[in-house]
Amino acid sequence: MPRTPSLLARLAPAVVLACALAAAAPAQNVGSYGMATKPPPPSPETLAELTITEETQKKVQDTTPPLDGTWYDHTGAAVSLREVIGGKPTILVPVYIRCPRLCGETIENLLSCLRQMRERDREMTPGKAFNLVFVSIDDHEHPKIAAPRRDLFHRELDGRTTADPGVWFLVANPGQFSDPSAADKTIREVTDSIGYRFVKADKKGREIQHPTAVLVLTPTGRVSSYNTAISFDAAELTEQVKTAAAGKTGSTSSLSALACFLGGDPTGMYRTAMRILGWAGVPTVLLVGLVAYRGWRRSRADVKL
Repeated sequence: MPRTPSLLARLAPAVVLACALAAAAPAQNVGSYGMATKPPPPSPETLAELTITEETQKKVQDTTPPLDGTWYDHTGAAVSLREVIGGKPTILVPVYIRCPRLCGETIENLLSCLRQMRERDREMTPGKAFNLVFVSIDDHEHPKIAAPRRDLFHRELDGRTTADPGVWFLVANPGQFSDPSAADKTIREVTDSIGYRFVKADKKGREIQHPTAVLVLTPTGRVSSYNTAISFDAAELTEQVKTAAAGKTGSTSSLSALACFLGGDPTGMYRTAMRILGWAGVPTVLLVGLVAYRGWRRSRADVKL
């Protein structure tokens, strides 16, 4: 009597097709990054435009970025930088929340540094000795994107509740369907004033090539210290906060800012590494497909008996 094909046998053709598509995926996925097709590598002119030199940092020191433009916090409330600085020294970090690469690394390294600072001195934490403000450079990002990222930052920092003050993720766009042109103007007023340049690398303006920067402001909003590295020393950042609290000029980075090219990867190292990792999984995928196919063939043979 013919036997009913097993579940594996019935699913085998779909499994084989899925494995074939998965095997072809590495070459395709390496060409994509973030939310859209990978933009072309940045030109030498773009690289030069994104570079934050030590000379630029020194020019920015003792200057005050625009503090009264309209931003929106995680609740959707309109706020200004002056309000969130609140008379405390403030660490100011331009990022974009959905950045898949450099911003995430910067935030994670800053988190680690902040934990070390708090271990050394329990008062040396956001909301007490200083405030921490992330400003989005993406004119499409809005409060509903900022809120969960802030909640996650709170949990990873010290488990504080969403109501605790001191950490801000500000966006310049009030809502998902708002005109981004006004937001772009607000963003660039601040970024231009601190010598921070970024380039929208795709037609929709959703992929952004940008450098990294972490500034420490005095209680009145003047730039005291300017960092361009993505790793931070707890003792050094603590000293920068204390210097800013006293209204004095702090230090600058001797390194040019690293830049996030969203897959542009001028050296080719990131692209090569991702291709190797992708193709390394191909033998496993093909083996799974072969086993499924052989099982399917055996089941069909049994059915014919």
